[in-house]
Amino acid sequence: MIVCSNRQLLVILFLVGFVGGVLGIWYWENHYLTFNEAAAKAHCEAICIAAGKYYDKFDTHAKLEQLIDVGFLDKSFAEKEVGGYRFEFQDKGCSCTARPVVPGETGSKIFSSWYLGYGVETIVEKIVYVDNGEDALLKTSTEQLKKSKVTSHMEEGIKTGENLLYCSTFQLAWNELKDTIVKEDIRFVDELQIVEFLNKNLSTKEDISEDAYVAMAGMNRDGILSKINRALKSKFKDHAPTVNTTFNYPEDILVYSFLFKNLKFENDFESLKNPVEFESSDSSVKVKAFGIEKYHKLNLNHLKLIRQLDIVDYISENDFVIGLKSKVPNDEIILAKIAPQKTLLETIDSVMERVKNNKPGIFHEDDTLKIPKMNFDIMHAYNQLYGKYLQNEGFEKYFIGGAVQNIRFSMNEKGVVLKSSSSLLVTLGRGAFEHVPINMIFDKPFLIYLKEKDAKFPYFAMWVDNAELMVKE
Repeated sequence: MIVCSNRQLLVILFLVGFVGGVLGIWYWENHYLTFNEAAAKAHCEAICIAAGKYYDKFDTHAKLEQLIDVGFLDKSFAEKEVGGYRFEFQDKGCSCTARPVVPGETGSKIFSSWYLGYGVETIVEKIVYVDNGEDALLKTSTEQLKKSKVTSHMEEGIKTGENLLYCSTFQLAWNELKDTIVKEDIRFVDELQIVEFLNKNLSTKEDISEDAYVAMAGMNRDGILSKINRALKSKFKDHAPTVNTTFNYPEDILVYSFLFKNLKFENDFESLKNPVEFESSDSSVKVKAFGIEKYHKLNLNHLKLIRQLDIVDYISENDFVIGLKSKVPNDEIILAKIAPQKTLLETIDSVMERVKNNKPGIFHEDDTLKIPKMNFDIMHAYNQLYGKYLQNEGFEKYFIGGAVQNIRFSMNEKGVVLKSSSSLLVTLGRGAFEHVPINMIFDKPFLIYLKEKDAKFPYFAMWVDNAELMVKE
């Protein structure tokens, strides 16, 4: 018989209550929605249902205004912001995304919904605050951007005046669908160029450390959603997003990938007081920057900062390659102010060749380093895949119900942070020289890529051709 004093009993009851409260809060945050969140989810799904209904009836996609005009939606749905949430409707994919206007205050979850023919599928992702101490200044979808494009592969052509972003998460998700589920190249009735490039498996898990990503695919009947969330929580702990969706059939397939890189500098570079005037083909925009305003060897802080800088190859003020060192020695941060090649991959290859064949230069008195700050969170839907039926044997009844990628990127004096996720819903249906003070100012188009040292290809690359994604002055 165990005997407890009143004091011991009170301590036990307190501990039980405390643990229960913590678990309750965790469960509530991860499984329940606030009033604003529930309303945003319902709003998103209502738009998708109306878009699907219109498509089924008229065999064509409709803008939001058209859905209202024909009476499928109330006039209130014309508002872009409702109840603390901002809504982004993509008519071609019958999809809608809801993001909180002020994350943490008006909502802590992002809702992505698609019309799948038989109903609406919604993925709920909990917002994770992992960046350089500030929220994204630019949160949008690619449909709202006029000079920036997200690509699923590195063989995309570079166009004058257009930013081109690549992150390997969508390729990782595609690889999972291809290698784990279908077990051969993905085929559709229509021959799509994007599918041809994705089936090459140009970027794979071999390019990324095991501790930096999760990539999984499976069927509803096998508990794939729980497996994904357990893997995310196990690997990324408090930094893990929460993936949630409602399945309609046991055979529904969910493919998901998540990549997280936190490349902080040992010492903060200078946040420059004067802006950089970034020149693109058709404009000149003043943007915020970081780096070293003017190097002085007697400045102790500057001595620390140049240890974080590699001058890989400097030819002129408009042709140079540098590397920035973070606390993660296995990851390279390469920036190259160069003339681009035809494609993003050819441009990356040309810079990697310069990195491989040249020895680092030296930062001298009065030299300058200025790098534009970036801070964005972009969602992209691969609408060209939407509704396409697979032609692989045994999967003829399956079609792509949703193909979405999110890229959260921050670069400033503190470091570089990248967080990206991708999901697929597959349902039944960069020498020596005589020194003069040099200016390494990224004020014209340049390339940036993040790559693990022994990897064949980068996990993130961006050709920067305009200031649309930079932090404006």
